[in-house]
Amino acid sequence: MAKKPPIRVALDLETTGLHAEQDTILEIAAIKFQGDTVLNRFETLVAPGRTIPYRVQRLTGITPQQLVGAPPFESIAGQLKLFLGDLPIVGHSIPFDVSFLRRRGLVRTNPLIDTFELATVLLPSLPSYNLGQVAQALGIAVAPGRHRAMVDTILAMQVFLALHQRLEAVDMSLLKDLASLDAPRSWPLLTFFRQELYNRQEQDGLRGTPMRGSLGDRFAAQLGMDPRILSFAIARESEPQSPQVTVAADQSAAALETLERVQTLTEVTPEREEKPGSCQPAYLHINKATCHCLCQSAGSTPPVRECAAAPASIAQEPFAGSVPG
Repeated sequence: MAKKPPIRVALDLETTGLHAEQDTILEIAAIKFQGDTVLNRFETLVAPGRTIPYRVQRLTGITPQQLVGAPPFESIAGQLKLFLGDLPIVGHSIPFDVSFLRRRGLVRTNPLIDTFELATVLLPSLPSYNLGQVAQALGIAVAPGRHRAMVDTILAMQVFLALHQRLEAVDMSLLKDLASLDAPRSWPLLTFFRQELYNRQEQDGLRGTPMRGSLGDRFAAQLGMDPRILSFAIARESEPQSPQVTVAADQSAAALETLERVQTLTEVTPEREEKPGSCQPAYLHINKATCHCLCQSAGSTPPVRECAAAPASIAQEPFAGSVPG
């Protein structure tokens, strides 16, 4: 029997402005869905407790008259929290919407799936990545009433499902590359890509096999090593009881000598750049793991030089979400 897709929640807010610390919520819409099946909906206007800027009234169509009698956020917060639970939240530039809810004590730990970010990966040549443009590029009809919460929530869900179909169609090697991107751990799509890879491996009966995408193969080639040895070396970081691999002692010096050259070849995203003179996180991890494996199997200390020592902690850049499309 085919495994059912996970339950997710598509979400969109309309707000009085772009700054969670000073603006407030006007409208909330959410759809709980499993694959293309809608399970439940949540929709409400919210009393802002302040005047609505005229530009926001024109953009959303929400007027002060419509908000007469609308509940304050505090009165619907419990219902919304119960609806969202700890489910993954999908939306276009979703960190923006979630920032308003987190300031009010909600969705502190829910995984996020940003369709804006996902579209930039899977549709790399679009001139614009606002929600309407992405939908049109995917052949999805854009209903009237954009910039109302429920209309945009439905559209974001449809865009996610179409993008997810594209992701399911990519070959395993590309999916491994996406799951191995050298990005901050706080980047929401990193967890999403890794979960997709896990699901694909489980579906294909490959769960538990070493994840050696082209990035790992390139490092192995640069080290002059069999990719299986490099994969084992990295696995040693989390699997201290793995069986030992025999590596000739005379290979250790050459491999360790090459590590320094690999440092200059490592691709690093701007978010992960360190201070001048320090090693990059990806290089440090491979350096430490490979050095440990080679030296232990050779029964000696590292020749020529000591392995680079990883810092006790590597600061992660906070994820900066894009403003809504």
